[in-house]
Amino acid sequence: MRGPTKRRACKRMAAALLLALLATGSPALAGDFHRDLATVNQALVNNPSQVPKEALDACRTTRDMAITLFKMGKHDRAERRLQSCMQLLKIGEYR
Repeated sequence: MRGPTKRRACKRMAAALLLALLATGSPALAGDFHRDLATVNQALVNNPSQVPKEALDACRTTRDMAITLFKMGKHDRAERRLQSCMQLLKIGEYR
């Protein structure tokens, strides 16, 4: 293979690798999830923003759903649940 043919093969290989990575879930996402989960858990205990009890209860339910989704392999959805919980608790940098 030379020139353009080799480049096309490399692009195809990179696209296939990217699809495989997206299908299996990235370890970086798992790291973000666990870091955010620890942040949410700590905020549920300490309640640094002094949110009402109802907000804490709603966040506990949302956190539990996020854990279930993560175990099912739905990492993006799990991360979004934790982000909504962080917004509700008014903590951290939600994305």
